Amino acid sequence: MSLSSQGAMTQVEELQAACYDVARETMRGRRPVDADEIQRLAERFFELATEQMQYVEGRGHPGAVVLRAVRYLGGAHAILPTRDTVFWFADMLSVLVELACPHSQPSPGNAQFYADLVRSLTEALASLADPGVADSPAGG
Repeated sequence: MSLSSQGAMTQVEELQAACYDVARETMRGRRPVDADEIQRLAERFFELATEQMQYVEGRGHPGAVVLRAVRYLGGAHAILPTRDTVFWFADMLSVLVELACPHSQPSPGNAQFYADLVRSLTEALASLADPGVADSPAGG
């Protein structure tokens, strides 16, 4: 894996970096911080994310969906109690990938949940477009 002439990272390199960031975040409270432990955890996350990326791409969706899901996990769910366990990462990544790239049509019973997701995500994205909302205590 090499950098392009412009210095941009490949998608695989970005995924590796995102997995490392998630691993570092989950180990943040551990003292002393062992860089080798973080790297081993990042490699385990990367293996899982790569499997998901292959699955997504095999179904005709862009692999970047998985990269964005890993970044989301790092910012929203990589909390200290998870430490060096990978189960939370595998389960959450699987759910995010399924929501982003459903493998089947929703059943009538699940359609309302999909509508809930659309509504709340639309509101979240709208708050990003409105700086006043994003800067307010309720929006931040």
